[in-house]
Amino acid sequence: MTSALRRLAIQIGISLIKKGGNAMIMVDVYVALIVGGRRNITQVPVHLQADVLAALAAIGLDGYGKPLPVEPPTEPTEPGADA
Repeated sequence: MTSALRRLAIQIGISLIKKGGNAMIMVDVYVALIVGGRRNITQVPVHLQADVLAALAAIGLDGYGKPLPVEPPTEPTEPGADA
């Protein structure tokens, strides 16, 4: 590897670590494991659970890889209408 490529790789690695790259990579790994049915949220380290649940919710899944319940849309009420 040339010295320029080596410096670039080191800078990218440092940037990822500074931005919490390792934790975010692990969040992605646990999301993939849950989606694949190999793990569930109780098997995720406590310090990653909130981020994993947020990532799963963003794709419509719960901590066990099951679809989140979808609430039916509510009809907007018109002002002055008797209920």
